[in-house]
Amino acid sequence: MLYIRIGSGDFTSPRGYPGIYGHKRNMLLFTLEGRYYGKSLPFPLTETEKLKKYLNVDIALEDIRGFQKFVEEKLLQKKLRWLIVGGSYAGALAVWFKAKYPTAALAVWSSSAVVEAQFDFYGFDGRVKSAISPECVREIYAVQSLFSELWENETARVSFLNRFNIPHYFDKSGILYMMADAVAGAVQYGKKWKMCDLITQKNDMDIMGRFFNMINLIYGQSFTTSCIYSTECLSNSTMSNQWVGTGYAWFYQSCSELAFFQVGYYNGLRSLELNTEYFVNQCRSAFGDSVFPDVFRFNAKWGGKYPNASNVVATHGSSDPWIDSGVTTTSGPGYRVLIANCADCGRSGDLATPRPTDSEALQLQRDELALLLDNWMTSERVSYTFVLGGSFISRALLEKEKLMKAIQSDLHDFFDHSAEIHAFEFDLTSEKLTITFFFYANRMNKEHISSFSRNIRKNSSFLLATKKTLSHFRVEDEALVIAFEQIPTPIIDENPMNENEVIYLLLYMGFFLLFLISFAVIACKYRIQKNKNKQAIFIS
Repeated sequence: MLYIRIGSGDFTSPRGYPGIYGHKRNMLLFTLEGRYYGKSLPFPLTETEKLKKYLNVDIALEDIRGFQKFVEEKLLQKKLRWLIVGGSYAGALAVWFKAKYPTAALAVWSSSAVVEAQFDFYGFDGRVKSAISPECVREIYAVQSLFSELWENETARVSFLNRFNIPHYFDKSGILYMMADAVAGAVQYGKKWKMCDLITQKNDMDIMGRFFNMINLIYGQSFTTSCIYSTECLSNSTMSNQWVGTGYAWFYQSCSELAFFQVGYYNGLRSLELNTEYFVNQCRSAFGDSVFPDVFRFNAKWGGKYPNASNVVATHGSSDPWIDSGVTTTSGPGYRVLIANCADCGRSGDLATPRPTDSEALQLQRDELALLLDNWMTSERVSYTFVLGGSFISRALLEKEKLMKAIQSDLHDFFDHSAEIHAFEFDLTSEKLTITFFFYANRMNKEHISSFSRNIRKNSSFLLATKKTLSHFRVEDEALVIAFEQIPTPIIDENPMNENEVIYLLLYMGFFLLFLISFAVIACKYRIQKNKNKQAIFIS
């Protein structure tokens, strides 16, 4: 298992439910931190040109693949059966990794993944508002209205900033953003009841005091000083000591690739001052005019809500405000969606350590998740060969790469994205093309493949991309499937260490450690005896 970690946290092995799942199945567990997130800083955050070069989705995917190769080729010297796990942005990286490297992982566990980049993310605020009670909404409106009044009076403004420990360089829009985030975060992580109780509770405290007391109790006192809510702080290199740990890397990727600008809208919950202009100006102030998120191009490349990947399970919580940026509908046996539907089912709840108080919906989600992953992780590598016949052979030989790419695409669409061509052989004499490929068969797709192989002869209906490519070759005759059969699969050492291998490794390490201890004891006794001899000589 490879757990992709984005953000803060000081652990080197998968924790929570991924750790529990992996340990129960005797998996080797790895954690990989994304560059520029957490402690992985290859260059200072102040070097914008380095951010442009090294902080993007493509580089992140290359990092994951590079780590895999290091483990397989250098560390263990054997091919592994990988499960890639991630939540939020890391969950999206896991999906995009499967799309870019279809055979590099057997399965992906993608929790609350933000796979569809969105420029003006109106849906985020809409989800937050619909998740809380009308009374809670009214109190939040009242807080925003009172804040706007205070801000217009300089004396009241200074008093407000001092009272709630807000730096004086924060502007009005930044504070409105911080207040909106405090509400959204509570909904996002299953604390909306606590938030609303603290805001609506009638006591000796005024409404503004109740709101900021809620912030302190849920997030801590440092929340109101976070650099991420100040354009001045984010764009001033002399304040860069505040950037680490504030989500600066995510801020850059929002500006450069993904956007997700959480804008307000008429009759929405957050202020209309949090508009496109505010977020774009914030990006330009920090990184210049050349940094801009082309979300249309990004989604065209990675598929948006329809990623070109298989053996993926996408999990969500029904109360997660980010859910509209993820895949929420199962698109077939190879891309399954599991939504935990409950009032407090927030973001990436499936990744957390299970508790007795977890909702029934969350417990059921984890159970179904485990069954899907078990199915894919125990799949078997099988090889097939099929023969195409037709007059297209001689013409297609000149366009071999295009035809091979088209057939590979058809195999992906019909089987799954683990299908990979091994051999591609033309026979001009008999006008035949023989394709050998492999894919991973499991309980969910075995029956489908068996039925297909019985009815495939003289049938080429599944070769849609191939037919389209042949039409570009000006080939009128249809390619026919002359033969389709399973063949013995070459033996490849692709299994992780089994239980016996782990035991042997531990025994070897134990004997080696025992040898070192014995050697140390003997050496210690020798030194003691030598010192005694020296003392005896000195006394004599």
